[in-house]
Amino acid sequence: MGFLETVTLGGLAGLVTGIFMKRVGIVAAIIAGLIFVTLQLLSYLGFITINWSGVEAAVGPVLESERLRGLWADFARVMTRNLPFAAAFVPGFFIGLRF
Repeated sequence: MGFLETVTLGGLAGLVTGIFMKRVGIVAAIIAGLIFVTLQLLSYLGFITINWSGVEAAVGPVLESERLRGLWADFARVMTRNLPFAAAFVPGFFIGLRF
């Protein structure tokens, strides 16, 4: 595949991915918000008790900076593997998010 085809495909793939991620992100945020509000309401009414220290202990290791650095390094390695495709994908992705 030539340079022009690679750049065009990268831009279109980024655009479609951005549009998809925006739609999925909105739905995921709404669902997460509804779950949180429901849990808080049930807790307030006394139906359930939430062990927030247990939640923090379960989620904490995922959010550690060393783990996030590793994920970022993996992401950067994937995105720079085919540089012309990635160079077109990233702007297309951000345009898709705004679309």
